Amino acid sequence: MNKIYTIDWRITGLCNERCPFCYGPEKHIHPPIDIINKITSAICNSNFNVVRFSGGEPLLISNLSEVIKRLNTKKIKVVLSTNGFSYLKKKNDFEPNISKLNLSLDGYDQKSHSINGRSKKSFTDIINILEYYNSFSKNLFSIKIGTIITSKNISVKFLLKMYYFLKQYSIIDRWKIYQYVPEGPIIDMNLSVNDDSFNELESTFFKAIKPSSDRNDFTIKFSSILQRTQAYLIIQPYGKVFIPIHNGNYTKEVYLGNILEDNITTIINNWFKKGGDRKKHLNNNSILNNE
Repeated sequence: MNKIYTIDWRITGLCNERCPFCYGPEKHIHPPIDIINKITSAICNSNFNVVRFSGGEPLLISNLSEVIKRLNTKKIKVVLSTNGFSYLKKKNDFEPNISKLNLSLDGYDQKSHSINGRSKKSFTDIINILEYYNSFSKNLFSIKIGTIITSKNISVKFLLKMYYFLKQYSIIDRWKIYQYVPEGPIIDMNLSVNDDSFNELESTFFKAIKPSSDRNDFTIKFSSILQRTQAYLIIQPYGKVFIPIHNGNYTKEVYLGNILEDNITTIINNWFKKGGDRKKHLNNNSILNNE
């Protein structure tokens, strides 16, 4: 039987940031609550194991905590990806119901974090979250740091500084380093990093930290475009479902159906027919692999 374990829900295009590398929906796209509730019902009636929220900024959805609670009642695990916007103010609504928190951090200080276009405030927001959870004796849930590598910050020196900066936070479980993917309404090929350069960055970085006896404080994973292409099933704010497939230059969003109109089984079968890679899908879902 064809099976997709995780679905990525880009629940809104609305965002407090204006990152030039963003592959999310256009910023003006923000669905009403009734559409969100209908998509939630469709997911609850499926057999997905995990829903990963992103955007845009999902914390700008007014009823997000209620949506997550509904998913929990169906034993669906929730991963929340955020740039930190207002998270600490709302944390009590989310802490009991999420399995993993993904935090976007592109540097070791405000200046390095903003090189790719993120705001300095978002650096402060993420650090405040890390400081808060670092005061706990035990993790409430898994915490992952996600870092985008573009032509502006591709440097072993930069990554080493960030590595030693992150090591002070014992609550981090995983650091994932992503090759910039040219996808979505905003594509800036000037930010692109070729595959050879990204692979060389990975190799040189791991050689540089190899002598460290405590290097395994958290898992480090480099994620190339080739490792991620054909791996995801993604829902857009109004229910459109697609699979991202890289064609050598940029990543196409190949339409699979609409979760509000089409049978889930049909959408999943289309995922496999149009190039979905089961092995890559599993490898890009650490919450299923207990990584």
